[in-house]
Amino acid sequence: MIGSATWSEEVRMRFQAPPGWPPTPDGWAPEPGWEPEPQWPAPPPGWAFWLDDHGMPLRPRPDATLPPWDLRAADLTSSGPGGTDRVVEEVRATRRRALRTFLLAVVVVGAAAGGAVLAADAGGGLLWVAGLAVGVALAVRAWRRWRSVAGFDVAPTALGRVTVVVGLAAAVGAGYLAFTTPGVMTTTSSPLPPPESVGSCWQDAPDGVLEQVPCSGPHAYRVSVVVSDSARCPAASTYVVTLGARFGCLVED
Repeated sequence: MIGSATWSEEVRMRFQAPPGWPPTPDGWAPEPGWEPEPQWPAPPPGWAFWLDDHGMPLRPRPDATLPPWDLRAADLTSSGPGGTDRVVEEVRATRRRALRTFLLAVVVVGAAAGGAVLAADAGGGLLWVAGLAVGVALAVRAWRRWRSVAGFDVAPTALGRVTVVVGLAAAVGAGYLAFTTPGVMTTTSSPLPPPESVGSCWQDAPDGVLEQVPCSGPHAYRVSVVVSDSARCPAASTYVVTLGARFGCLVED
C-alpha cells in the first residue's frame, strides 16, 4: 500500500516505483519496515528505487539488513556525473543549517543567562526562564533538521563536531552561572537601607517598640521624611523614630 508523503524535504530525493507498482505521491518514502504488497510484480534486477533531485539514479548498496527501497540503502556514489557531489552537498548544507540553528540556541541561552545575572535583583529569573525556553525550542529544531539526513552515508565534518561540543559546553556553563547566581532562581531579601534614609520601612515589634524591616516583607510604616527636629514632622505622621541625631517621620504604608 502506498500512503502519503513521509520523507523530509531537507534533501530532495525522489522515489521511483518499479513497473507495475502503484504511482507514488511527490515526497513519498517507505517507512521503516514497509513491504510491498505480495501481488505487485518483482522489481527488475538492479532497479534504482531512488533518484537524486536531477533525476540521476542511485543504485542500492549491498546491505543485507536493508531492503533496496529503503532510502538508507541508496548508494550516493552510484549516481551519474556530478550526482554524488550534489547529494553530498545537500546533506552538508542541511547540516550547516542545523548547526546555525543550534548556535542561535546557544546564543539565546547565553544572552538570557547574562541578562538574568545582571538583573538578578529585578526579576532576572523570568528573563532566564524565557530565554531557556526559546533556546530549547531552537535546539530541538536543530536536532530534527540534523536527524532528517541521518540516513545518508555522509560523515559529519570535524568542524561540525567541534561546534556541537563547544556549543554544549557554553550552554551548560551559562546555565550553571544563572542557576547559581543569588536572586535569579531564588528570592533574596532586600537589604536594610540606612536608618536615616527616606523610604525605610518599619514594623511593630512584639516588645511594643518599632523595628526596621525590609521593605520587601510585611511592614506597617515608612519614613516619609527625615528632620532635625521631631516637631517638624508633618501632621500626617503616625510615629516619630529617633535616627541618631535626627528623626524619621513615619506614615502608614
